[in-house]
Amino acid sequence: MDFEKTLDSDLGAGLSINSESKGYLAETAKWAKFLAIIGFFFMAIIIIGAISMAFVMGSEFDDLFPGMGIMIVLLYILMAGIYIFPILYLYRFATNMKGAINSNDNMLATEAFSNLKSHYKFFGILMAIFLGIYAFIFIMTFILGAGSFIF
Repeated sequence: MDFEKTLDSDLGAGLSINSESKGYLAETAKWAKFLAIIGFFFMAIIIIGAISMAFVMGSEFDDLFPGMGIMIVLLYILMAGIYIFPILYLYRFATNMKGAINSNDNMLATEAFSNLKSHYKFFGILMAIFLGIYAFIFIMTFILGAGSFIF
């Protein structure tokens, strides 16, 4: 029986959130929801821009750059596709955190923090990719620039 007591002894221990912290989380959830809605709005603008650019690039520059309209559309749709994930994670954080605070539900709070973690993890991975691309461009510029002085 001591074994069961040992297993259950840590259930009440851990982090607790006081009313001041709940207030901060509620305000954070409001701002997160605002930013997510603005993000969805800009994502819609990106898609509308892709469709618009397809018509403009297709009609104006098709003689000079064949297929440029399709490439622009695909690029914009790729940008919107990448952009949807962090915005969706942020929106889920906001709605779950608001529900968790209103109902004192630890499961909703855990889900909210999981989405917030995913939001930041996504941006961290994206930043690492961009830093790698920038480093590659810098190194190639240095190598190619140094090569031009030799000849």
